[in-house]
Amino acid sequence: GDKDKGAQKLLPGEAALREMEIRVHRCNRDGEQEVLNLRDMDNVERRMYRSAKDSFCFGATLGKIRAVVRLHYFPAILDKETRPLDELEEKERKEEGILGPLLSVYWQGRWIPYEYVKSLPSHLFGAKNADTSKLLNRVRGTIFFPRAMLPSNVKLCLVKTAQKELEAETVKWHKEDKEDGTIDFDEDLPREIKNLSAQWIKKCHDLYDKEITFSKKLPMPQQPDSKTTLFGEIKYGRTSYVAGKDSDIVKIRNGRTGPDIYLEIEAFICDESPKSMEDNQSFSAGSFRAMRLPLEAFGKAKVDYPINRLSSETITAEEKAEYADKVLQISELLPTALACREGKDRHQERTTNRKSSAPIVVDEITEISIVAGEFFPQIDVYVRAKSGEFIETTAQVGDDDGKKQK
Repeated sequence: GDKDKGAQKLLPGEAALREMEIRVHRCNRDGEQEVLNLRDMDNVERRMYRSAKDSFCFGATLGKIRAVVRLHYFPAILDKETRPLDELEEKERKEEGILGPLLSVYWQGRWIPYEYVKSLPSHLFGAKNADTSKLLNRVRGTIFFPRAMLPSNVKLCLVKTAQKELEAETVKWHKEDKEDGTIDFDEDLPREIKNLSAQWIKKCHDLYDKEITFSKKLPMPQQPDSKTTLFGEIKYGRTSYVAGKDSDIVKIRNGRTGPDIYLEIEAFICDESPKSMEDNQSFSAGSFRAMRLPLEAFGKAKVDYPINRLSSETITAEEKAEYADKVLQISELLPTALACREGKDRHQERTTNRKSSAPIVVDEITEISIVAGEFFPQIDVYVRAKSGEFIETTAQVGDDDGKKQK
């Protein structure tokens, strides 16, 4: 089977067909033979095949002409849309903001480049609003016409416009049989097609889109300014996160090699005015405000992180318990106090092999106790050898039992 097709079920024999290669041999003007592999052709149809996460198929009868429609879903990954566009569509999107057609048109397996379908009838996919338009913009597909749907002489467009023909009230809609992939053209099931298409788009949205949906907007007195809005909960991909006293411990990566960072989330931040924001609105970006754990080590300093540093996959109860155990382990390893012994002689000696700009010379000592959790400057500890050279070493701290630990 094809691993890239996600949850899409392959029909009998379809897996073997997808492994088949078709090579085209042709002669150029110089009489030299060229060999092309159709798998290597880069066009919008190939890109649809490669990047579609799921497909939905149904039939349409236009008078006596039977057509097959196959739709593909291309999810949004935060602010990146994955729906493929050809060169003309890319140009239209840049110049006019047009996303491109919904359906490419094929006649007897041949692409008709100047013929396309912008949208399907509203009674089939429901009335358009902001949410349905956003999801339908992630759908693209193909409509296949038989010989009876005549093309122009040069095969660049159809004699009858496909868009107008599909909008006619006499069009009949037919369901695909999931078992064998056939379409029963004898049954007209427009209402069932509408329900199935809505279910399919919702399923694809829930499974494949990675967006940030903000909910539980904080009261206006808790909003910090007029440019950002704080929320108490988000859904990111397949995972929901809660802020405040009910917040779970979350983990984020600290670069490629650094130790994992464990956080307690205080709020989620959307860069929109509180007056214009409502619950359950989706955006491609946002941030969250959190405190690093354990608090006795890092204090209650609050830092903002981008939401895409969180995991968009489902976090199990076992993983959440593991995060809490890890924070507890870190807390138990913290010293209860740090004793700094510094000399009264603070002359400013300089050497070439040390980093400290103010060396501590141990003549007469004074002990200073700093309780864990307090903030203090980083201290570099050096030992001066008899030769006068400074050697970097490791500080020692004592625990309650008087044992020495590094």
